[in-house]
Amino acid sequence: RFYQSSYDQDEKGTILSVNKDPGKIPTYIGYFLLCLGMFLNFLNPHSRFRTLARLINKDALKHTASVLALFVALFGADKMLAQDLNISLEQNIPIVDKAHVKELKALIVQKSVDGRMIPFDTLAREILEKIH
Repeated sequence: RFYQSSYDQDEKGTILSVNKDPGKIPTYIGYFLLCLGMFLNFLNPHSRFRTLARLINKDALKHTASVLALFVALFGADKMLAQDLNISLEQNIPIVDKAHVKELKALIVQKSVDGRMIPFDTLAREILEKIH
């Protein structure tokens, strides 16, 4: 492979260098052996993977119960709780006057980190950016 290593003094020409990486083939061989070993681990009847699979199959009743519980948790209870939560949140939302919000946005506050004076709106945006 050719790589550009530098320019000529007059910047009208370039100096190319040849690079050959002798470690590329052993790296690919290593990755192939790693993948082969992982694949054969799934097929070996005495591997830890197969042992755990047999233990799970012994407890088929527990498995069925856990799947049923997971199904109820994912598709049933969350919608009921979310509906109740939305109703309670809608009832507790305070109504703030727009003029009061404009005054608060323009309020100058001091940042605790560097002591810089900034509007409250900027401080709130910076805090939300850090959280998000």
